[in-house]
Amino acid sequence: MDPSEFSLSERRELDTTYAVRNNTKKIMRLDFNTTQRIDILTSDASGKVIEKWSEDRAFQLQEGIVIINPKERIEYSEKVATREMKPSETYTIKADVVGYPDYTATTTVAPSP
Repeated sequence: MDPSEFSLSERRELDTTYAVRNNTKKIMRLDFNTTQRIDILTSDASGKVIEKWSEDRAFQLQEGIVIINPKERIEYSEKVATREMKPSETYTIKADVVGYPDYTATTTVAPSP
């Protein structure tokens, strides 16, 4: 997440990078039913989702495969909107690979005014 500390008056969105690493000695194969590979959810302190990255995007009904070789990684760089955030409240941002709940990364942010 960049920046990790930010002011809502200065930032309308955050830069995020989500990496999936293959720390095994085997090839990792990820199968998909659409062109969507990841999703990013932003939730408030009560757990209510206030922003879903994929909500305003179009994905094709096209099967695909991602192969990650041993000891390599794949990165997805996206932007997360801050428009629904309020100053001094804590938010959880969760990124995951669609269809693979074991590949999830979570971080928290608390924007200043």
